[in-house]
This record gives sequence, C-alpha cells and structure tokens, in this order.
Amino acid sequence: MSDVRIARNLFVDIRTPFLRYTPPNPAWAPAILLDGGHFANLTVVNNIAARIDVFFQGNGATVGMSLDGNTVQQCSGNCYSFGSVVGLRMTNSVLLRDMSTRLFMYGTTDVIVGQVAGNNSLRDNDFNTRGEYQGGPDGCALDFETSATGFEISGNSFSQSWGAGIMIFGHATTSHNLLIANNLFDRCGCVQNRGDRGGIGVMCPGEHKPSGALVNNTFLTLPGCPAITQAFPGCDDNLSQTNTWIYDYGSSNLLVQQPQLSFNPPPADDTATAGFLNVIGVTETPGAVIRYPLDGSRPCAQASVMPAAGINLPWPGPALNVNLRAFKEGMLPSLTNGALVELNYGLGRMAPGAGSVGPGGRVVGTLAGNLDGLDANGTVWGW
Repeated sequence: MSDVRIARNLFVDIRTPFLRYTPPNPAWAPAILLDGGHFANLTVVNNIAARIDVFFQGNGATVGMSLDGNTVQQCSGNCYSFGSVVGLRMTNSVLLRDMSTRLFMYGTTDVIVGQVAGNNSLRDNDFNTRGEYQGGPDGCALDFETSATGFEISGNSFSQSWGAGIMIFGHATTSHNLLIANNLFDRCGCVQNRGDRGGIGVMCPGEHKPSGALVNNTFLTLPGCPAITQAFPGCDDNLSQTNTWIYDYGSSNLLVQQPQLSFNPPPADDTATAGFLNVIGVTETPGAVIRYPLDGSRPCAQASVMPAAGINLPWPGPALNVNLRAFKEGMLPSLTNGALVELNYGLGRMAPGAGSVGPGGRVVGTLAGNLDGLDANGTVWGW
C-alpha cells in the first residue's frame, strides 16, 4: 500500500478494557495500527491524541514514513513504535505528560526505535515529562531498543523524563551512526534508580558499544543527576563529543519558563448555546513572547503571538489542542505546554440539555452495565 495520509484527526479515550488488561501482556489499544504488510510513503500529520494507550504502532514494513505536527498527551504505553522502517522522519511534534495508570512490567517510553535503517531523523520535537507508572521511577523519552542505523536526533527538547531522555540500548547488538545534535536535556532521568539515568543513558548490553557523535547538546542537571550515564567505563568510547554544555538547573537562567494555560469559562449560570471560550497564556519570564499554533504542531518562532487578553475559541466547534511555547532573545525557548480544548461539547452550564449533549449535538446517553453473574451470597461480577 502506498501514499497513505492520516491527517487532522482527533483520537481520545482509546484504551484496552479493564478486564482485558494484564501487566505482563497489556495488549495496548493503538489509535493508529499498521497491522502487517508493506507500506510506502506513509504520512501522519496534524493529529491530536489524548488519554490513549498507544498513538502509532507499526507492525509492518515501511519505506518512507513522515510524522509531522502531531500532539500526543496522557499516553500510557509506548506512544510511538515504528516497526521496520527505511527512511523515517518525525518532526514538529509534541508529547505531553505521558504516564500509565496501569502497571506494565517491562518499561514504557514515548518513542521506541527498533529496526530502522537508511536516512532517518527526529527533529524539532518536544518530549515533556515522560513517566512509566505512578509512584515508580522509570520511563524514558526516546529508546533505541534494538539496533537502529543512520539516525539524526536534532533540535529536540527532553524535559523531566523519569528515566533517561535518550536511552541507547540493544539486545544482540546496539545502534550505530547516530548523530545527537543541538538538543536540550532538562533534568532528565533524575528520579531513576537504575542504569539509564540522566540526559543520555548509554547501556552497552553484551558490551556492544554504540557509535556516532554528540554535538552541541545542552544539559540542565540537578545534584547527583548526570548529563550522560554509561553502563561501564568506556561504554561510550565510540560516541565522539563536541561542545557538550552542562549547567546546574538551579543556578542557571538559560531557559525561558514553561508557559501555563488559563481558561476563563462562561459564568456558572450561563444559558447560552453558543459563544466563545477565552484561553490565555502566561510565563514567569519577564519579556518573553508566547506563541501558539492550533494544528497540533510544536510552536516555532514564527507561530502566532498569544495576545495578553488571550484568544477566543468559538464553541461549539471542533476540538483543538492549544500548544504554547515562550521565546526571549538570549535565552533558550521554553518547553512546550498544551491542553486539549474539547469545544465539541456545549459549554453553557445551564443551557438546555447541557448535561446530556455530547460531541456534534448528539446525546451522551447513560452508562449501562452487564452483570455476568450473581451468586447465592449476593456477589456480582462482570460489567
């Protein structure tokens, strides 16, 4: 199959049912699944996903894969897994606050890279606060799980992942010809108690050493939290380093503070069936300019400027993801923050049918159960 394009879709609340989930084999529910076969020129662009198990799962073989301008938030499992790919390009995308509410026993990550070869790149993406499981320390942002070759990771921001920002792992072998350049690593891997701590974790399984170059990367660290961790002395010998900048997060003032969103809803007694929702953005960095897109992409320096009075989003209307990023001359741009604004519901709290009208004006309905059994002691089971 060739020239497949998946664009401008909303994926929400896609999760394996409670009674079908097991910690060793969760059978995560994917929003987009390549279920075997061969693909050429696959494009996934400007999609929004929230409260899901997996955004993209590739179980086939693809030549030419482009993932651009997608926002994924509150993702439980491995949010992106590419499968076998030649020619991968992931750009301008945002991953926000991904953490599972259900235990998986073998670790989770935002992006897991397997058998990827050719000319591949992850450029200008935001990985913001990846965690594995509530209360646990694991969960890396980018995992070279097996043996990728020919991969550029540049212009990305990795912030506060519980495990390493980038983990270079492997099984029978490891990854080679990596270029990791011009990235920001902000307090990554600082709560991890295993080997893949810090901004980059170089694991060298079976003493296989990865190869490539680390160029112009900036690390904001905390006490006891390293920029780069290696499994044993010399594990990173084949990764040359040029201009590795390491700063203490507490004493540096390099990074614009992450902007926050604030919503001004209609009054609680509002009876309107249409109107506007006011959304504003604020940052604690004086003089910083907040910019935003509404298409799911990472805000860039040319994106629209957030007015001081905010923006008014018409409702009812399509659900949107408001992504914010702040810029100031002489400082590193902030991390991206964002939120899904579900304008496809009515917002007037006292409007006619406000408690029962769902997306597109359809009735939400009531929750119905299915009791599979009732025993003599009054115990019920099923749903």
